[in-house]
Amino acid sequence: LGGTGHHGWKTLLTHSEVCKTPRELDRELDESLRKFWYGEDEKADDYAMALGEVMRKHAENTTTASGDFPEIHCLNTVVGSMLSYPDKNDKLHHPNVLTLAKVAESAGVDLRLVVIHRHPNNQLVSLSLNRNFLPIHREAHQMSNQAAFLNAQLELIDP
Repeated sequence: LGGTGHHGWKTLLTHSEVCKTPRELDRELDESLRKFWYGEDEKADDYAMALGEVMRKHAENTTTASGDFPEIHCLNTVVGSMLSYPDKNDKLHHPNVLTLAKVAESAGVDLRLVVIHRHPNNQLVSLSLNRNFLPIHREAHQMSNQAAFLNAQLELIDP
């Protein structure tokens, strides 16, 4: 969610040895994921199928890194915004995390989502006062709605 400090992860992972995947591989995955994340609702099934195909292709071509650890694709370090939830500060935009998990599972990909927690007061200061997105009363309402949508979806994902 916005205001949690998730941009720090992008900086950290961009310079980390953990994400060693060639950028050209991740660009295709990132592009497909962004279409799924931001695409029109009426094309959601098409975007999900296309994302699954790209995930499957990359899973088949991924080799294991040193030791027993699988290669990690750190998509939020490739291009553009962070693909945070909801990433548009729009009360009607709720990316379908449950479908994303199902697509990854059917493609044989072990999807991991990072959920960052921060005290709501600090989130409000970040979003309303420091970044001037919405007036504080509207931001508080939107934050609670977005958190509820995300939580409902996460609860449905099989761990």
